[in-house]
Amino acid sequence: MDLNIYQFDPSCALEAILDYGPKKILCCTPQRPAPYLHLETLAQSCGLHLRYIHNFQVQAFLVSIANLTYPLDQAQECWTITATLCAHTSTAALYTVSFLHDCTCTITMGYQDRETVDTYFQDRFLWLSTRFSTS
Repeated sequence: MDLNIYQFDPSCALEAILDYGPKKILCCTPQRPAPYLHLETLAQSCGLHLRYIHNFQVQAFLVSIANLTYPLDQAQECWTITATLCAHTSTAALYTVSFLHDCTCTITMGYQDRETVDTYFQDRFLWLSTRFSTS
């Protein structure tokens, strides 16, 4: 498979935020996501949750992903991702992430405070969380 790094568009990684709260976020990917977006979807789910619980006043970044495995024959499926906050310090957050049917991994996100609200991610979160609203 030939990959063109110039086609990488992280805004295509998540289709919607289905549910969220102070300890957990539930997201889904579009149908047939590009294979190189899988890691991005997992990291974005955690990063958006981390920003949400800090009222979008932090900059979040991926530190590590551990124990990640998934069956390659299911790589093109729509993924439903549940990221659950397990531990939280003043500079990092640890998430247990489940996706597909029984795949899990552990993601560590780092963050630092911002002086102002990050309206880009606040707007993106709002847009993703209202994509499949039933109201």
